[in-house]
Amino acid sequence: MLREQWAYWRKTEMRWLDQKRIPLYMSTSNHNTYDYGSEEVFREVHPELPRNGPPGQEGLAYFIRRGSLLYVSTHQPDRLWVKDGSQAPEGVESSLFPSHAPNEPRGTGPRPTVN
Repeated sequence: MLREQWAYWRKTEMRWLDQKRIPLYMSTSNHNTYDYGSEEVFREVHPELPRNGPPGQEGLAYFIRRGSLLYVSTHQPDRLWVKDGSQAPEGVESSLFPSHAPNEPRGTGPRPTVN
């Protein structure tokens, strides 16, 4: 069911992005990655997202450079692997760091700690 919901959203709600060739960089949240299964589906339905995040968060957390913009999408902010803004790579003029800190624990039990 979740894959079908993503397919509908992409093909119907976000169709205009494809028509105009505007890139879409998704971020995770408690609405779309609420357990391990939904995390796997997120990775499957967004194969275009880089797999350059920290170990165990590949395809969920990532960064993209577009010219002078650095876009960093965090999955679990408590496990942020990017240095603060003062450590920005050369040539970066703007940075975006969307993230979502869930206010409730997941129902699937404790998550493994990624160091």
